[in-house]
Amino acid sequence: MIEILKLPPVHKGIFIDRPNRFLANVKIDSSKVEQVHVHDPGRLKELLYMGNSVLISRAKNKNRKTKWDLLCARKNSEWIFINSSFHRKFSEVIFHKSLIPALSPISELKAEVKVPLGRLDFMGKIKDKNIWIETKGCTLIKDHIALFPDAPTKRGKKHLTSLISIKEKGMRAAVLILIFSKNIDYFSPNWETDPDFAREFYRAMNLGVEIYPLSLSCDGKSIYYHKTVPIIRG
Repeated sequence: MIEILKLPPVHKGIFIDRPNRFLANVKIDSSKVEQVHVHDPGRLKELLYMGNSVLISRAKNKNRKTKWDLLCARKNSEWIFINSSFHRKFSEVIFHKSLIPALSPISELKAEVKVPLGRLDFMGKIKDKNIWIETKGCTLIKDHIALFPDAPTKRGKKHLTSLISIKEKGMRAAVLILIFSKNIDYFSPNWETDPDFAREFYRAMNLGVEIYPLSLSCDGKSIYYHKTVPIIRG
């Protein structure tokens, strides 16, 4: 277990409801209800339900309408991290700590890189060869299997198509899947929720796009790296 990043100070609360994708009502201090920003477009139904425990932190921008950000939700004995605004920072630390040998050492790392179909999270150099990398956060766990996505994602499929195009031109392309649980044995694309994404996932993998599902965990204070998780073959 390797510490990736310390979290900002957190406050415990009780989830009430989610009026829309980006907003939640959370009860804190026994009775006070606060509006909290949800920085994750997923459905998160197994995590965000009335009465579940959550962790929130104060927004850095004091002028923002919502004064709090949602960080984690409880599932059994774990805090599941559900704030996608941290994904890029987690990935950067993973790169710089050389936790994925095949992606080390990486240099000249650039974020939000334009490609013909949009943008990818990173481009860097490994041994003077360019590599393009996309990062996905995964919070859905069933029977110790991590599943992505938890909602249909045309954008996610488009990212895979972009990486395939890069790979077919003879360059390196990779996907980091940040799985926010240590209680997992395998990763699989979620056929039931998005078969189009699942098909593109295995097409990318079979064509040589590198895919690294990574098990991370949260104790309410820090994020930790555990291991690379095997992929169930399609």
